[in-house]
Amino acid sequence: MIEDCRIGAASMEKLFDRGKKNYPTFNSTDCRDKAGVAYTFYADVKRIVGQKMINESLQADCVLNNKQTKRNACFLKDGEGLNATEIKDSLHITLAQAQFFLTNCPPRTRLTKKEIRQVCNLRNTGMLDEKIAKALGIPHLLQQVKNVTGCPTVPPLTVNETKLVCYYRNVKKYPDDIISFKLNRPVFLIKAVVCPTTQAPPTTTPAYVGTVCNLRKYGMKDPAIAKALTLDISIVKAVTCPP
Repeated sequence: MIEDCRIGAASMEKLFDRGKKNYPTFNSTDCRDKAGVAYTFYADVKRIVGQKMINESLQADCVLNNKQTKRNACFLKDGEGLNATEIKDSLHITLAQAQFFLTNCPPRTRLTKKEIRQVCNLRNTGMLDEKIAKALGIPHLLQQVKNVTGCPTVPPLTVNETKLVCYYRNVKKYPDDIISFKLNRPVFLIKAVVCPTTQAPPTTTPAYVGTVCNLRKYGMKDPAIAKALTLDISIVKAVTCPP
């Protein structure tokens, strides 16, 4: 049991229960002379084994002596960005044990998945890696930021999308986050648009014009067309179809 506690094989209680199963004469009168205690009660064993661990500069809580569990906890913190509560649930340990394992983790050498996503998003705004590392509070991981590859590129707004942004912003008075939702485009692209002070309703693309006119021929009304094409009703009404 001392050896198993030394390597953190299980909790003290589980090791005690395991020991009882391995020794059929457990707690017989013969045990008294062999163990030096009056029978082998859990409290006595816990005290004896715990003191032995302390004498060896280990932990009386056997679980805390498991080096692999500590490595796993530090990886989940630094590699996955999990907190102590999440690590507790992932490793099936107590919160106090998780907090103990997270003390004195080796210096970080990797970015979390969340940080990698943030790097990609900020790059798409035109921000340089040096500023990204500083903005994320990880200037010491600048090289890891530079090593991030495979970021998806965000296509720029089309001319018509830009016109729609200005129309929604200046005429409809929509905030940029609502415009982002309506156009299904990242909000940083919307915020980058510089609009003139006044903006007339944008002209729809030829494809929209043709589609609107065709739907009108089939008897569809403009509100229904606007909904079907996810266009503002004022844009659909502005379409003039050939006779």
